[in-house]
Amino acid sequence: MHLTVLACGLGGAAFVSDLLTWREASSNSTDVTIVAGTAEDITLCGLRFCPELDAVADLLSPEADSPGRVTHAVRDELRRWGAVPDWFPADDRTFARAIARSRWLGSGVSLSQTCDRMAAVEARARLLPMSDQPVEAHVVLDDGDSQRAVHAREWASTRMSGDDARPVRISAAGLASATPAPGVLEAIRGATAVLVPLTAPVTGLGVMLGLPGVRDALRGTSAQVIGVGPTLLPMRGDEAATVQPLDLDYTSRDVAAGLYADILDGCVVPDAEFDAVRSSLRDTAVRGIAEPLPGVLAGTAVRLAGEISEEVAS
Repeated sequence: MHLTVLACGLGGAAFVSDLLTWREASSNSTDVTIVAGTAEDITLCGLRFCPELDAVADLLSPEADSPGRVTHAVRDELRRWGAVPDWFPADDRTFARAIARSRWLGSGVSLSQTCDRMAAVEARARLLPMSDQPVEAHVVLDDGDSQRAVHAREWASTRMSGDDARPVRISAAGLASATPAPGVLEAIRGATAVLVPLTAPVTGLGVMLGLPGVRDALRGTSAQVIGVGPTLLPMRGDEAATVQPLDLDYTSRDVAAGLYADILDGCVVPDAEFDAVRSSLRDTAVRGIAEPLPGVLAGTAVRLAGEISEEVAS
């Protein structure tokens, strides 16, 4: 079995963690490829940071749970000098990655190749960026008298600290000229199942599916495409506001049926949302779970993919 995960935002990384927990608890030898979002990549202090790639890379490292691994000496010094914004959280390992990545990118190495160079020798899954070309999501905000565009990463942080400006649309700088990174379309087409946490549905996953060929690959793959309701996963605080310009609520029904119904063969949602999702996704297999205990959420998604495959085969 080969599983491909499209991981965007905080919830995407949380689902990857849950999938690894399920695989290890079940002693399963399933191969896993993770396509991480890059729409929140940002350049600060002359360095290229890739928060979503780094979050997943941390999970894949065999040293992920090592005590004392997370330190913040570099960030603290830079903040003391006013050289990095307070809203940007980064530990020393993140800065080390950004330094190495920026050096390699500057010498002509692709983002995919930097991932390969930084991959742990015993990494627990294959990690791909969604694109090698820079793509950055920005939130256009209405302050009443004027509008301003703010990087999605910055807005997520400042919104949690009290920025109540109303988002009116999302733009993705660089998307028009970007293409999927090598291996991304193949990972979708060649998988047994594609698992899609429906988190960061506009600034993350929505941008990823805007890359040429990605949405078509999801529609055309023989793999079962299983969505995971966004309310089953951790949320950062900005997700609900980013779907408001689309006249949607941040619920499993609105996100799954309103944005991704065309790609989903199945969907896992909270029991409390089961009826609403089932009535909106009549041609999609829906499963409800009471509580996303460790490993249960991913295990349910994998089993649902298997059940659909068996039904199709019969």
